[in-house]
Amino acid sequence: MRPHMDSMKTPSEQTAAQVRAEIEAKDIQVRKNMERLRELRLAKEAEEAALGPKTAPKSKSKSGGKTTASKSKSAAPQKLSEWLAAERAGGHKT
Repeated sequence: MRPHMDSMKTPSEQTAAQVRAEIEAKDIQVRKNMERLRELRLAKEAEEAALGPKTAPKSKSKSGGKTTASKSKSAAPQKLSEWLAAERAGGHKT
C-alpha cells in the first residue's frame, strides 16, 4: 500500500470511508452501553436472588369483580358446548 493512498481517493470514496468510520464508532458505543446495562441487570438480579423470592402483589380483577364458572379455580375445564350455554344464559352474545 502506498503511503498517501487516502489522498488519491475520490471525494465520494473519502465520504464513504468517513461514514463507515462513524457507523463503526457508534456501533462500538452501543455495544459498550449494552455491556454496561447487562452488567447492571445481572448485578440487580443477583442482589434480588440473594434477598430471597419476592411475593407478587395481588392484581385486581379486570372484570370488575364478576366471576363466571370458567374462572373458578376449583372447577374442572368445561366443554365448549357447556361454556357457550353458560355465556348465552349470562346474556353474552357469541
